[in-house]
Amino acid sequence: MEATEEQIQELIEQLQSNHYKTRLIVLGKLVEYGEATVPMLLNVVSHNIEIHWRYVIRALAAISTLECVEPVVSCWEERPDDPVVIEAFRGLVDHFTAEARLENLPALLRLLTCYKRDLNVMSHGQTTSVGKTASLRAADILILLARHTPTPQLRVALPLLKRDLWHGVPKEFAEAYRQIDEATHLWKDLPLAVSELKTSMVGLPLPTTIPERGESETEQTMRNYGTN
Repeated sequence: MEATEEQIQELIEQLQSNHYKTRLIVLGKLVEYGEATVPMLLNVVSHNIEIHWRYVIRALAAISTLECVEPVVSCWEERPDDPVVIEAFRGLVDHFTAEARLENLPALLRLLTCYKRDLNVMSHGQTTSVGKTASLRAADILILLARHTPTPQLRVALPLLKRDLWHGVPKEFAEAYRQIDEATHLWKDLPLAVSELKTSMVGLPLPTTIPERGESETEQTMRNYGTN
Protein backbone atom coordinates (compact mmCIF):
# COMPACT_ATOMS: atom_id res chain seq x y z
CA MET A 1 0.00 0.00 0.00
CA GLU A 2 1.38 3.37 -1.04
CA ALA A 3 0.98 6.66 0.81
CA THR A 4 1.81 10.25 0.04
CA GLU A 5 4.16 12.31 2.20
CA GLU A 6 1.18 14.36 3.30
CA GLN A 7 -0.64 11.25 4.50
CA ILE A 8 2.42 9.99 6.36
CA GLN A 9 3.04 13.38 7.97
CA GLU A 10 -0.58 13.54 9.08
CA LEU A 11 -0.30 10.10 10.66
CA ILE A 12 2.89 11.03 12.49
CA GLU A 13 1.25 14.17 13.85
CA GLN A 14 -1.63 12.03 15.11
CA LEU A 15 0.84 10.19 17.32
CA GLN A 16 0.62 13.25 19.56
CA SER A 17 -2.96 12.33 20.36
CA ASN A 18 -3.83 11.85 24.02
CA HIS A 19 -6.00 8.89 23.09
CA TYR A 20 -4.28 5.52 23.33
CA LYS A 21 -6.54 3.85 20.74
CA THR A 22 -5.85 6.60 18.21
CA ARG A 23 -2.10 6.20 18.61
CA LEU A 24 -2.43 2.42 18.27
CA ILE A 25 -4.44 2.73 15.05
CA VAL A 26 -1.90 5.19 13.65
CA LEU A 27 0.94 2.83 14.54
CA GLY A 28 -0.76 0.05 12.58
CA LYS A 29 -1.19 2.28 9.53
CA LEU A 30 2.43 3.44 9.60
CA VAL A 31 3.64 -0.16 9.72
CA GLU A 32 1.23 -1.06 6.93
CA TYR A 33 2.67 1.67 4.71
CA GLY A 34 6.07 0.19 5.45
CA GLU A 35 9.36 1.43 4.04
CA ALA A 36 7.84 4.62 2.61
CA THR A 37 7.36 5.94 6.16
CA VAL A 38 10.94 5.34 7.31
CA PRO A 39 12.56 8.65 6.19
CA MET A 40 9.93 10.73 7.98
CA LEU A 41 10.03 8.55 11.08
CA LEU A 42 13.81 8.90 11.15
CA ASN A 43 13.38 12.66 10.88
CA VAL A 44 11.27 12.59 14.05
CA VAL A 45 14.00 10.65 15.86
CA SER A 46 16.94 12.73 14.62
CA HIS A 47 15.34 16.07 15.47
CA ASN A 48 13.97 15.00 18.86
CA ILE A 49 10.51 16.14 17.84
CA GLU A 50 8.14 16.16 20.80
CA ILE A 51 5.90 13.21 20.07
CA HIS A 52 5.05 9.85 21.57
CA TRP A 53 8.48 8.50 20.62
CA ARG A 54 7.78 4.96 21.79
CA TYR A 55 5.34 4.57 18.91
CA VAL A 56 7.94 5.82 16.46
CA ILE A 57 10.45 3.26 17.75
CA ARG A 58 7.82 0.51 17.61
CA ALA A 59 7.01 1.43 14.01
CA LEU A 60 10.68 1.42 12.96
CA ALA A 61 11.24 -1.94 14.66
CA ALA A 62 8.21 -3.45 12.97
CA ILE A 63 9.24 -2.18 9.52
CA SER A 64 12.85 -3.31 10.11
CA THR A 65 14.75 -2.02 7.10
CA LEU A 66 18.49 -1.55 7.53
CA GLU A 67 17.90 2.16 8.09
CA CYS A 68 15.77 1.30 11.13
CA VAL A 69 18.52 -0.60 12.93
CA GLU A 70 20.58 2.23 14.40
CA PRO A 71 17.73 4.30 15.89
CA VAL A 72 16.08 1.25 17.45
CA VAL A 73 19.31 -0.17 18.87
CA SER A 74 20.45 3.26 20.11
CA CYS A 75 17.09 3.81 21.80
CA TRP A 76 17.40 0.45 23.56
CA GLU A 77 20.96 1.29 24.64
CA GLU A 78 19.70 4.54 26.18
CA ARG A 79 16.64 2.94 27.80
CA PRO A 80 17.51 -0.73 28.38
CA ASP A 81 14.93 -1.08 31.15
CA ASP A 82 11.96 0.31 29.22
CA PRO A 83 9.54 -2.60 28.51
CA VAL A 84 8.20 -1.03 25.28
CA VAL A 85 11.70 -0.38 23.96
CA ILE A 86 12.83 -3.90 24.91
CA GLU A 87 9.91 -5.39 23.01
CA ALA A 88 10.70 -3.26 19.94
CA PHE A 89 14.38 -4.15 20.14
CA ARG A 90 13.62 -7.86 20.38
CA GLY A 91 11.33 -7.60 17.37
CA LEU A 92 14.15 -6.03 15.36
CA VAL A 93 16.55 -8.78 16.48
CA ASP A 94 14.02 -11.46 15.51
CA HIS A 95 13.71 -9.97 12.04
CA PHE A 96 17.42 -9.81 11.26
CA THR A 97 18.27 -13.20 12.79
CA ALA A 98 15.38 -15.16 11.29
CA GLU A 99 17.49 -16.32 8.34
CA ALA A 100 21.01 -15.92 7.04
CA ARG A 101 20.99 -13.17 4.45
CA LEU A 102 24.19 -11.48 3.35
CA GLU A 103 22.34 -8.21 2.73
CA ASN A 104 21.67 -8.01 6.48
CA LEU A 105 25.37 -7.97 7.35
CA PRO A 106 25.40 -4.29 8.48
CA ALA A 107 22.58 -5.04 10.91
CA LEU A 108 24.32 -8.15 12.23
CA LEU A 109 27.51 -6.17 12.85
CA ARG A 110 25.55 -3.63 14.90
CA LEU A 111 23.85 -6.36 16.91
CA LEU A 112 27.24 -7.87 17.74
CA THR A 113 27.94 -4.84 19.94
CA CYS A 114 24.77 -5.07 22.03
CA TYR A 115 26.31 -7.22 24.77
CA LYS A 116 28.18 -4.09 25.90
CA ARG A 117 25.00 -2.37 27.07
CA ASP A 118 23.16 -5.13 28.78
CA LEU A 119 20.51 -5.59 31.40
CA ASN A 120 18.99 -8.78 32.77
CA VAL A 121 15.19 -8.77 32.61
CA MET A 122 12.49 -11.19 33.67
CA SER A 123 10.76 -13.02 30.82
CA HIS A 124 8.30 -15.88 31.37
CA GLY A 125 9.59 -16.31 34.90
CA GLN A 126 13.23 -16.47 33.84
CA THR A 127 16.03 -13.92 33.79
CA THR A 128 17.33 -13.23 30.30
CA SER A 129 20.23 -11.14 29.09
CA VAL A 130 18.72 -8.99 26.35
CA GLY A 131 21.85 -7.52 24.78
CA LYS A 132 24.02 -10.62 24.98
CA THR A 133 21.22 -12.74 23.53
CA ALA A 134 20.99 -10.38 20.55
CA SER A 135 24.76 -10.49 20.02
CA LEU A 136 24.92 -14.29 20.19
CA ARG A 137 22.05 -14.68 17.75
CA ALA A 138 23.85 -12.36 15.33
CA ALA A 139 27.02 -14.43 15.75
CA ASP A 140 25.08 -17.61 14.98
CA ILE A 141 23.80 -16.12 11.72
CA LEU A 142 27.32 -15.08 10.79
CA ILE A 143 28.40 -18.70 11.29
CA LEU A 144 25.72 -19.83 8.84
CA LEU A 145 26.87 -17.24 6.30
CA ALA A 146 30.47 -18.39 6.70
CA ARG A 147 29.44 -21.99 6.13
CA HIS A 148 27.20 -21.44 3.14
CA THR A 149 28.07 -18.10 1.49
CA PRO A 150 31.65 -17.20 2.46
CA THR A 151 32.56 -13.75 1.13
CA PRO A 152 35.33 -11.27 1.95
CA GLN A 153 32.73 -8.93 3.48
CA LEU A 154 32.33 -11.32 6.40
CA ARG A 155 35.87 -10.54 7.57
CA VAL A 156 34.63 -7.13 8.71
CA ALA A 157 33.06 -8.96 11.65
CA LEU A 158 36.36 -10.42 12.90
CA PRO A 159 37.52 -7.39 14.96
CA LEU A 160 34.12 -7.35 16.70
CA LEU A 161 34.33 -11.06 17.47
CA LYS A 162 37.96 -11.19 18.56
CA ARG A 163 38.60 -12.13 22.15
CA ASP A 164 39.13 -9.14 24.41
CA LEU A 165 39.05 -9.92 28.11
CA TRP A 166 39.24 -6.25 29.04
CA HIS A 167 35.98 -5.44 27.28
CA GLY A 168 34.10 -8.60 28.19
CA VAL A 169 33.66 -10.00 24.70
CA PRO A 170 31.47 -13.12 25.10
CA LYS A 171 33.48 -16.33 24.96
CA GLU A 172 30.80 -17.72 22.64
CA PHE A 173 32.09 -15.37 19.93
CA ALA A 174 35.13 -17.64 19.60
CA GLU A 175 33.39 -20.16 17.37
CA ALA A 176 32.06 -17.47 15.03
CA TYR A 177 35.53 -15.94 14.81
CA ARG A 178 37.11 -19.30 13.99
CA GLN A 179 34.58 -20.29 11.34
CA ILE A 180 34.56 -16.91 9.59
CA ASP A 181 38.35 -16.71 9.64
CA GLU A 182 38.70 -20.20 8.17
CA ALA A 183 35.96 -19.73 5.55
CA THR A 184 37.37 -16.41 4.34
CA HIS A 185 41.08 -17.12 4.76
CA LEU A 186 41.72 -16.59 1.03
CA TRP A 187 40.81 -12.91 1.47
CA LYS A 188 42.75 -12.30 4.70
CA ASP A 189 45.04 -9.74 3.05
CA LEU A 190 42.23 -7.90 1.30
CA PRO A 191 41.47 -4.50 2.92
CA LEU A 192 37.78 -4.01 3.51
CA ALA A 193 36.07 -1.20 5.38
CA VAL A 194 32.66 -1.36 6.98
CA SER A 195 31.66 1.56 4.78
CA GLU A 196 32.06 -0.67 1.74
CA LEU A 197 29.13 -2.80 2.85
CA LYS A 198 26.18 -1.88 0.67
CA THR A 199 22.56 -2.76 1.14
CA SER A 200 22.47 -3.72 -2.54
CA MET A 201 24.24 -7.00 -1.82
CA VAL A 202 22.13 -9.92 -2.96
CA GLY A 203 20.45 -11.65 -0.02
CA LEU A 204 20.60 -15.44 0.05
CA PRO A 205 18.10 -16.95 2.48
CA LEU A 206 19.47 -20.11 4.07
CA PRO A 207 16.84 -21.93 6.13
CA THR A 208 19.36 -24.09 7.95
CA THR A 209 19.61 -25.08 11.58
CA ILE A 210 21.40 -22.80 14.03
CA PRO A 211 24.57 -24.59 15.19
CA GLU A 212 24.60 -26.09 18.66
CA ARG A 213 27.14 -24.80 21.16
CA GLY A 214 28.96 -27.58 22.96
CA GLU A 215 30.95 -26.68 26.04
CA SER A 216 33.85 -28.89 25.07
CA GLU A 217 33.91 -27.45 21.57
CA THR A 218 33.88 -23.92 22.95
CA GLU A 219 36.75 -24.62 25.32
CA GLN A 220 38.76 -26.21 22.54
CA THR A 221 38.17 -23.22 20.29
CA MET A 222 39.19 -20.81 23.03
CA ARG A 223 42.63 -22.41 23.22
CA ASN A 224 43.23 -21.59 19.58
CA TYR A 225 41.30 -18.35 19.45
CA GLY A 226 43.06 -15.15 18.48
CA THR A 227 46.27 -16.82 17.33
CA ASN A 228 45.96 -15.72 13.70
